[in-house]
Amino acid sequence: MQQTLDALCRVLPDANLAWLQSQRAALEQLADHPLAMTGVAAATLTDLGFAPADGEMLVLLLRLPGAAAHALEQGRLGIRHFPFFDIDIPDDPGPRIGEACSEL
Repeated sequence: MQQTLDALCRVLPDANLAWLQSQRAALEQLADHPLAMTGVAAATLTDLGFAPADGEMLVLLLRLPGAAAHALEQGRLGIRHFPFFDIDIPDDPGPRIGEACSEL
């Protein structure tokens, strides 16, 4: 990660990557974890002018192409449409279809 961050800072010396490189140790101390490559990717894509959704999709396509395809499908359907099958489970203690959950 450090080698990648150093190399990218040489190519894109201003903005988010430079800030990330200068603040990396403090951020790692605050988070109590090392900086992940996804943080470097986010700063790089932002410095390259990617919109957040475009950068997210590029990372998904490169790392998890199936998840990227699923995200595209779900994006068209909307946030409230979940891809769960309607399965009838005998003796299910949860609410039946059409019944409201009393705990909500």
